[in-house]
Amino acid sequence: RHLAYARYVLLHKGFVLVEGLKLGVPIWRLLLHDWDKFVPWRWMAYANYFYAENGEPRTRRDKTGYYRPDETGSDEFDRAVGLHCRRNLHHWQAWVLPADNGDLTEKVFEIPDVYVREMVADLNGAGRAQGVNSPAVEWYKKNGMKLKLRVCMELLLHVLERLLIIISRLIQGPEHRRPNSHDKHNQGY
Repeated sequence: RHLAYARYVLLHKGFVLVEGLKLGVPIWRLLLHDWDKFVPWRWMAYANYFYAENGEPRTRRDKTGYYRPDETGSDEFDRAVGLHCRRNLHHWQAWVLPADNGDLTEKVFEIPDVYVREMVADLNGAGRAQGVNSPAVEWYKKNGMKLKLRVCMELLLHVLERLLIIISRLIQGPEHRRPNSHDKHNQGY
């Protein structure tokens, strides 16, 4: 279990580093990314939730990598995820302040650009570690409406989504690119 989880976390961190550098996230942010997942009690919660004792992964996510951290059936894991999301500024949950007035209102803060780029790198890194193509784009298409974001933030994520599609096509190679007039192999299209 612990070796399997260590492999995943290190693979995830490696992919986040690669994706974050492409998006201009400062390297120090990428090196510290998800550092708190190495805190022993949090490590145990994640490892126990995602892996069986024999190291086999448990099916907990949908095909985009999404899971409902508030409906897992594990209070230990839910607490671990909740603290992780509130303490790490690349998670939108860190930018929501519940009101202390007895109702269910909350204040939503604008997320600075660097954390948005790290959020996209995190989604892509997690997806790549799980074998999902274009993970941030697919995840956002399915789950974006669940996020509590300021309007300008949603626009920025839309722009990043388009940018990620372009980057994804470039990475996948010429057979996935749309023909254009600058490509000598596609003259006459």
